[in-house]
Amino acid sequence: MNFKTLQKLIAILSLTLSLVTCGQAETEVNKTYTETKYDIEIGHYLEGVKWNTERTNSGLYVYVENEGGKEKPTINDFVTIKYTATLLNGTVFDETTETPVKFPFPISELIPGWQEGLKYLGKGGKGKFIIPPHLAFGDQVSGPIPANSVIIIDIELLDFQSTPPEREIPQALEDYSEVIENYMSENNIEGAIKTKEGMYVLVEKEGSSQKPTLSNQVTIHYKGYLLDHTVFDQTDGETRTFPLNGLIAGWQIGIPYIGKGGKCKLIIPPHIGYGANDSGPIPANSVLIFDIELEDFN
Repeated sequence: MNFKTLQKLIAILSLTLSLVTCGQAETEVNKTYTETKYDIEIGHYLEGVKWNTERTNSGLYVYVENEGGKEKPTINDFVTIKYTATLLNGTVFDETTETPVKFPFPISELIPGWQEGLKYLGKGGKGKFIIPPHLAFGDQVSGPIPANSVIIIDIELLDFQSTPPEREIPQALEDYSEVIENYMSENNIEGAIKTKEGMYVLVEKEGSSQKPTLSNQVTIHYKGYLLDHTVFDQTDGETRTFPLNGLIAGWQIGIPYIGKGGKCKLIIPPHIGYGANDSGPIPANSVLIFDIELEDFN
């Protein structure tokens, strides 16, 4: 190789490096966010799919396949959806079947990635949310979801409304009224109300006039036992706080009979308790009795 040829090669190499450097600088200037390791992971994933995603300021990636209706849900709406939830490696950790899910709580109680992503869809809309850990389950293990996981939600928004959907109560396979009424007679329990679902509610103290709804969290003292008086769970003087919509149907139906400071006894047949399956110390098809004091709700 002569000297002139070497000079040409050096000039070409310098021009190439200059163009590459300029391109990198331009890309960095165009970025309005600091790239995290999760952005890099998501970027590698997106190289293998043809999704025209938008990255929001929070770090959520949204791909709108079909926007759906013009009206979008608010943070206080209740949604009906179909979805499949996966990890970046393709592992499915949750999905709906043919039956859509009607959430009994508002969007505001979903993880932040869902709260933000659902605003992009109207009724009939479809899309995908790629959610980094800080908008999902963070550094905690959540069932089959490892800590610090990026998750992908493939979602179809079928409907949304400003009020909770009607509670769907399982069909009773057997009438336990006689069993429960015999128990109440033997234990001198009088004045209980029988609900249309077949459970019995004895309001011992009504408490405040305002009552909790399914969208509330309730703070309670309670004792749970079987017809033979075997105690299977109790708070032992402490309180516990639960989202009411995440509890068994018998509690969802019974607790709203009382307000703050109220006390009640719930006698719950199996179909709105734990059904035909064993649940820890609770045998299958058990009638449950709960003594409950509602300290607070919010």
